[in-house]
Amino acid sequence: MDFSNKRIENMRRVIALLAIIATTYYLYWRYTETLNPNALFFSWLLYGAEIFGAVSTFLFYFTVWKPKTRIAPPPIQGCSVDVFIPTMNESVSLLRKTLLACNELRYPHRTLVLDDGNRPEVKTLCEELKCVYLARETHDHAKAGNLNFGLQHSDAEFIAIFDADHVPLSSFIDKLIGYFKDSKVGFVQVPQEFYNIDSIQHRTDRKEKKIWGEQYLFFSLIQPGKDSWNAAFFVGSCAILRRKALDDIGGFATGSITEDMLTSIRLHAKKWSSIYHNENLAFGIAAETLQPFSVQRQRWGVGNWQVFAKANPLFIKGLSLSQRISYLSSMIYPLEGLQKIIFYITPPIALFTGVLPMRALDVNYLLHFIPYFFLSTYGFNEMARGVGGQIMLEQYSMAKFVTYLKTMVIPFIPKKSKAFEVTSKGAGDASRVPSILIIPPYLVTILSFAAMIWALVQTIFGQRSDTFIVAVNCFWALYNSGLALAVIHFDYKKLFQRRT
Repeated sequence: MDFSNKRIENMRRVIALLAIIATTYYLYWRYTETLNPNALFFSWLLYGAEIFGAVSTFLFYFTVWKPKTRIAPPPIQGCSVDVFIPTMNESVSLLRKTLLACNELRYPHRTLVLDDGNRPEVKTLCEELKCVYLARETHDHAKAGNLNFGLQHSDAEFIAIFDADHVPLSSFIDKLIGYFKDSKVGFVQVPQEFYNIDSIQHRTDRKEKKIWGEQYLFFSLIQPGKDSWNAAFFVGSCAILRRKALDDIGGFATGSITEDMLTSIRLHAKKWSSIYHNENLAFGIAAETLQPFSVQRQRWGVGNWQVFAKANPLFIKGLSLSQRISYLSSMIYPLEGLQKIIFYITPPIALFTGVLPMRALDVNYLLHFIPYFFLSTYGFNEMARGVGGQIMLEQYSMAKFVTYLKTMVIPFIPKKSKAFEVTSKGAGDASRVPSILIIPPYLVTILSFAAMIWALVQTIFGQRSDTFIVAVNCFWALYNSGLALAVIHFDYKKLFQRRT
């Protein structure tokens, strides 16, 4: 993605500033003029959800204010590099593809397979492909512990890391090693790209030859934005790290199931720099169905709260202000689950009861809301530089909101099972859609339609006269129902494709 057109970029920033002004005024007006004293709890719920949306958007604007584009420097020669492949339960056939690709890396290196599954067949594969096989007796600290075990058996200056399903291009190390000529660079990260574009997190338009991915906004824009603040973070795979930097923080960070973010924070706090090279140099397998997709997002969310507790970016020593803000913006996103459920239940409550979270829903309210809504939407789309896909993101929010709600509860539940669950590589059990994941969109749809029918019947029979209020909330409920039905349709479409 090209961010070099200064005129267009400056125009986008002006639009973002106007959106910030409009949003701030709207929220001030909402607070001073619209909260319903007869339904304060309901009023504050919706207002709090709007506040969270504004804060998230402002943090997004900050993060992507000036994304950085990098050109790889010439490679430096003579460095020692070890390639780590942590694995747990991935199939041998999948692992074989990764190891074959690692053997084709042009830069001199060793490939070490860190097998936390202690599988004889993986050891045999390593012997066949002349890779170093390592398996530890205990499995403390999940992936971070496994990587630290690898460090105990490596004296290389640099460590390249790939998940078991990520296949690197032969130029991977050559493209990135030159960045380490700067002795302050602690790690270099590239995007995680996926070749199974029929996955749950991809949308394809074969007629237009377009592909949209749920993670494109993060890897194509947010990470380059973070890079401009020296706050791009290690995402666990497709990266090279300096051994000296890892030694400086005592190895890969333990204590969180998102060891990558915690490791990044500790490196930045020790004044190591990060580089984000925005070029696809390795390709993996995305979660293909809703179940592994939700498992992965749940792990990320729980890990975020663990990092927030152990290395709160607002208070940890050593980070710059921009790094603190950047990390904060990446940690609070699971609160979106609470925000979305408020947005989903507000129309049914208003339609069933006639109670509003504001003093009045009238033309004056819409005259304030509509300009704010359209300007903030326009601002987001402009700052997203064409990779946002707001309707798509709203559909995925519908699919994830219960998962995000769970992440706010799981850290407080006594641990009865393993904390780290590896994301399934493949379709997994393609015979069903787990009810815990698909029921919420059904409930949103049923509740919304029931509320609309109830309010319309009451209006038709003259039992209520708030026609304008009914119309506005029916429109909102229809919008929510459309998102829910799109999620249901898309997941069952994927289910059908897997079964056939």
